[in-house]
Amino acid sequence: MTIDTEIRHVTKPDANLFLELGFDYDDAVRLQAESQQHINDTSALKEQLMNELSKPKTSVFMI
Repeated sequence: MTIDTEIRHVTKPDANLFLELGFDYDDAVRLQAESQQHINDTSALKEQLMNELSKPKTSVFMI
């Protein structure tokens, strides 16, 4: 048994993937905007988390 690994189509980076998947234009534009917003939110949260983790640790206990 062989596995088919042939690449038949490559989506360009600036293309709307939802259009290529067959969604109608209005839905594709909306879905792409929602996806991009989710990506932006996740990136901002990751950056915030990394900044918090990189801060020096301070102890509340005085020794």
